[in-house]
Amino acid sequence: MARHATQLIRSATMSNTLTQHPQYRAARAAWQEGDLDTAEEACRAVLDEDAGHADALHLLSQIALATGHAEPAFAILGDALHQRPAEPAYLETLAAILQALGRIDEAAQAHYIRANELRGQGRLEEAVAAFRDTLAVKPGDSVARFALASLLLLTERFAEGWEHFEARTAASGHQPRFPGHDWAGEDITGKTLFVTMEEGMGDFVQFCRFIPMAAQRAGRVIVEVPEVMRRLAQTLPGVSQIVAFGAPSPAFDVHCRVMSLPRALGIVAETVPASVPYLAASQQDIAAWQARLAATPGRKVGLAWAGNRKYAQDAVRSIDPALFAPLGGIEAVSFVSLQRETLERPPFPIQDWTYRFHDLSETAALMECLDLVISVDTVVAHLAGALGRPVWLLNRFQTDWRWGQARADSRWYPSMRIFRQAVSGDWTGPITAVAAALREPDWHGAKRPGW
Repeated sequence: MARHATQLIRSATMSNTLTQHPQYRAARAAWQEGDLDTAEEACRAVLDEDAGHADALHLLSQIALATGHAEPAFAILGDALHQRPAEPAYLETLAAILQALGRIDEAAQAHYIRANELRGQGRLEEAVAAFRDTLAVKPGDSVARFALASLLLLTERFAEGWEHFEARTAASGHQPRFPGHDWAGEDITGKTLFVTMEEGMGDFVQFCRFIPMAAQRAGRVIVEVPEVMRRLAQTLPGVSQIVAFGAPSPAFDVHCRVMSLPRALGIVAETVPASVPYLAASQQDIAAWQARLAATPGRKVGLAWAGNRKYAQDAVRSIDPALFAPLGGIEAVSFVSLQRETLERPPFPIQDWTYRFHDLSETAALMECLDLVISVDTVVAHLAGALGRPVWLLNRFQTDWRWGQARADSRWYPSMRIFRQAVSGDWTGPITAVAAALREPDWHGAKRPGW
């Protein structure tokens, strides 16, 4: 009787979809009318004929809970969950039972698993509600707050999304670097603002667009970046000083992580600054790349197929370069590698000068000499977008929040066009679509809507 909730929600045994027994329909009708005795009698009639009828077991557990019998409700629901462990309605009832039993952490876990299941099914509004249920049971759950933030941002409810997005540090198990100094949008006239780096370089490239806006409110702005990004960051208007990531912290009055800037600035979907370029490469570097590319025929297309392998989701965003075979042999197109630190290459000729990249400004300079950049979801795509270069993003099915739900363009980068997986893990569709688009005579027409 006393199965542990975690065992119930992780059970792997699944059954076929159950047909609705006539007595089950009667039980549901009685339940909805509040006639619990009739509903229980009808449920038991169903179970007399089919002891494994999961929906009847679920309803019987709801009846038991409603009549104050939480322990029997838990045992009954266990039999339903062993058949359909990922059924969101069952998980919702499980959470209610566990809460009634005072098992708050497990109740929050059940809501959280339900929310992720709903999100995986594309039922986003229900998933949002389920994450809210998680937080109603356990308000301090930073992992649930961060998950809710990603959904709110995905659906462009930015004001609330940025608030929950602040949970990302706690959700990752890290401690705040400068507790008590975080800028939340208050007046900082005449003060020194220290903007610090977060984990991903792509994140910095996307969010550094807000630094000039912050500089208009502060006396001075100091920006922390890794050395590989120093020259690029120096092209941002309003930056007073650049410090290397990992170096001793400078004197400052108020601190802001770069991805917290939109919260402090009160950014909503309609006010996302999308004027590009907002970063710039060295003119000297650009001239050097133009000279190297002078003998390269046709339209020049940069290609990046993998991200940082240390990233938890890298396996679903990076692509086996062998899958790019459909791009080979396209007339009047020459490919240039933007992919560092990999031995595998696409099965067609591709020029590779990445050994010359000593920093990201060098990469940017090469991009300025290309007609198009094609990239998976990594810093290469962000950098091309920040430079205002035409860029095609090959996007995974389990999309990151910043690329929206189904759009083929990007709110963040006006020069971007998005090719999405239709099926999780299947890159055939997006790559075939890219190959077809490359064969179009006006494929680099950046004035077309939807870039």
